[in-house]
Amino acid sequence: MKTNGVLLFNSGYYIGATAVTSGLGFVYWWVAARWFQPQTVGFGSATISAMTLIGTICILGFGTLLVGELPQLPGKEGSIISATLIIVGATGVCAGIAFVVGTPLVSPELQSLRASIPDMLLFAAGVSLTAITLVLDYALVGLLRGDLRFWRNSLFAAAKLAALFAVSLWLPHTTGLTIYATWAFGNVLSLALLAG
Repeated sequence: MKTNGVLLFNSGYYIGATAVTSGLGFVYWWVAARWFQPQTVGFGSATISAMTLIGTICILGFGTLLVGELPQLPGKEGSIISATLIIVGATGVCAGIAFVVGTPLVSPELQSLRASIPDMLLFAAGVSLTAITLVLDYALVGLLRGDLRFWRNSLFAAAKLAALFAVSLWLPHTTGLTIYATWAFGNVLSLALLAG
């Protein structure tokens, strides 16, 4: 009964995280569509979609591996998770930079990602953060700590929405990368508070 209860609560937190991030995600894009120029929203959503796709590829199957292996390796979880996060984070940076460099081959509309080194690094950091958070979420599920996954994802969704709202009020000039930056900010804040 106790084992089944742990699995049930872990699954419940997983479902809850999906519900919260989906609900706040809807509000996020509603705010973006109402308070930003259509070109800005289009570019922001395109870069976020590219970041999510590349970040998902960059997890290299480690997420599934951690879900299955962590319960069988008591006492080694921290070092395994740390090594995995370093690998997928570095892979994400490299893949993000490669995408930005190869952008003219993919889409001429995304060439403004190459406008400056900081823009290129912001995109690469976003890809890296996405890969890291995806693998960390899998690891938390494998450790049966769905509660931490729930709180990290809820904080991520709330932080990016708050950042988008703040940017819409206080920055007179915004670009698609402004929207993208709010997404990266949400990931950084959620990881920092989870680490704490």
